[in-house]
Amino acid sequence: MWALLSDLEAVQHYNPTVRAAAVQGSQRAGVGATRACDLKPKGRVVERVTHWEQELEYKVKFGPAGWLLDRLVMKRKLTATLDDVFAALVKHAENGK
Repeated sequence: MWALLSDLEAVQHYNPTVRAAAVQGSQRAGVGATRACDLKPKGRVVERVTHWEQELEYKVKFGPAGWLLDRLVMKRKLTATLDDVFAALVKHAENGK
């Protein structure tokens, strides 16, 4: 499962809120790797890996604005879609689709 999760572009195959994901720059994994995700129905986030371990965790940066964004939008949105994401992740891991 870690091989699938560590592929930063694979999120578009198992997260129904991500329309497309692309690594930015030449670093594809590990601390410092960056990806841009186009969201459904609209929106875009750019994420940079700040910590790399074989576990699932996220943290929003950008000081008070990041904290506020996390509390008002991100945490609620992530929690609301987590069941769908994990179901699609299992399906993708089992059959590659």
